Amino acid sequence: MKFSRSIVSRLLAGCVVLASASIAQQSEDNPDVTFVRANTAFENRDFVEAERLYRKLITSGQVAEDVFFNLGNSVARQGRDGEAALWFHRARVLDPRMPEANQNLAFLEKKHGLLKVERDGLEAFLQAIKPSEITAVIAIGWWIFGLALAATIVIRRLRDWRPLMIIVALFGLGLALAAMWGEKKRTADLAIENFGIIIGEGVAARTAPGPNAEEVISLPPGSEVEILQKRGPTTYVSIPGELRGFVDSEHVKQIWPID
Repeated sequence: MKFSRSIVSRLLAGCVVLASASIAQQSEDNPDVTFVRANTAFENRDFVEAERLYRKLITSGQVAEDVFFNLGNSVARQGRDGEAALWFHRARVLDPRMPEANQNLAFLEKKHGLLKVERDGLEAFLQAIKPSEITAVIAIGWWIFGLALAATIVIRRLRDWRPLMIIVALFGLGLALAAMWGEKKRTADLAIENFGIIIGEGVAARTAPGPNAEEVISLPPGSEVEILQKRGPTTYVSIPGELRGFVDSEHVKQIWPID
């Protein structure tokens, strides 16, 4: 009988262990739980664990500006400012006006004197707009055009207002076409896939591939460059200030897509 009780006890203990492991795994796989755990690790100054958990969220498909921003802070606290700038830029892809990301990038610019692509006028305006906002403006423009045109044709009482309704319809059409043109320009000229961030320390652009080539300019960590061509271990880039040069591919990362 004692032997039987021992077997039962072991079986129960084994079930408890398996249940605990299952619950722990479910918690680990729950994005909300993982996000909270990552934040807790960061608050406890366990930046390595925080980084691991934020990366786990991203790998599992959790694409959110808060996750990118917090990961940037985690790697910054480990002294990897170039990589931190990369994640702050990625947060800005999802929310171009995110004040915390913009503030941290301004801090890194002041700290390292990093180079950035200057945009003004229309380009600056288009960069500050979320893709979803442009899509919404396009949809609103087409709705205004369609409803005004339909009202002019279908509703007899509005026929006396036909000139005004035509003006409204043309306004909606113009709004939709202008937004579509802006989205096309943004995609073609400001495509985020064409830009990268210098993540390494002591990086320099050179006139040709290889460490023995003449140096064009030093690139502080976090500097923004336009990627012109990848050539195996080296990448040919355009540098703010109308310069061009070769950098080691391992030291420059595309802002988007996420690798």
